[in-house]
Amino acid sequence: MVTVLIWGGSPTFAEIVSGNDDTFTWSFDDSTGTLSVNGNGVLNQVIAANYQESTIRLQIGEGITSIKEGTFSGCSNLLEITLPSTMESIDNNVFSSSYIGIIRSQREYPPTIQSNTFRTDKTFCIIAVPEYSKKLYAKADYWKDYENILQGEEKPDAITGNCGENVSYSFLPGEWVLNVTGTGDMDDTNPWNKLTGYVMEVSFSEGITRIGSYACQNMYRIKKVIVPNTVTSIGSYAFANTRLSEITLSNVLHEIGSYAFSGCSFKEISLPESLESIGDYAFSSSQLQSILLPESLENIGNYAFSSSQLQSILLPESCKSLGEHTFYYCR
Repeated sequence: MVTVLIWGGSPTFAEIVSGNDDTFTWSFDDSTGTLSVNGNGVLNQVIAANYQESTIRLQIGEGITSIKEGTFSGCSNLLEITLPSTMESIDNNVFSSSYIGIIRSQREYPPTIQSNTFRTDKTFCIIAVPEYSKKLYAKADYWKDYENILQGEEKPDAITGNCGENVSYSFLPGEWVLNVTGTGDMDDTNPWNKLTGYVMEVSFSEGITRIGSYACQNMYRIKKVIVPNTVTSIGSYAFANTRLSEITLSNVLHEIGSYAFSGCSFKEISLPESLESIGDYAFSSSQLQSILLPESLENIGNYAFSSSQLQSILLPESCKSLGEHTFYYCR
């Protein structure tokens, strides 16, 4: 079983912020990553600067009419935006720091936006609007470029596909969970590459025996990963550059592929007694400081722990092969 926690422990916070002759209040809920902003008039200054990087969901309250460039430039992990019925216009590059998955507008008539107001994949991003407003948004400048405009109670369709002979996946925008189900090995491909910037959680079902190469590479939003104990192998680059900060590996795992955890953020890891092989660069450029190698381990690849934060390590007697520069540039 693998458990991953990503978001920090900042407390729920509220503060009064003044600007442009108006008073805006904001609160941040760390448990959901939600930043709520309330007030009246034009937002033209940075709000909750210390919490923008942790913001996943942004709710703009009724009474706010416009948002100026730079106000939310620090929201690099933003995924969902809710706009009030009073919103009239949003400047260019207001939400350009993160790929947005859902924009909920409560205004019947489309607010005025610019070509780069939002950083989105216009073939993927969901625009949710009030009942009977879809045609208005579908004709409005820049809103009309979005392919998925839903109104009222309409729900987005799940994105599905195959990733192995007997393995499939599904992803529902709004839930942000990639579910991988079936039996046997996953393919060494990443059929959901388009979803990389939107996945917050990945769940692998019991019965899967191998996590395919590139499976979760660059999924920087991942908060929780569940890997069943049926998994015996983790492919190359499977979790590379994912910011994983806490992980417990399957107790039947035999092989960790090359670059599998390269660039991850966890500082310690416990390897199972079943593990036999660690691939090239498997933990390179990670924040790893402490690791206990099992007596079952036979092979360690080239540069396996290079540029990590390891200070010391004990090699088991079972180790038959140690690659070149395994601990190159360790701390």
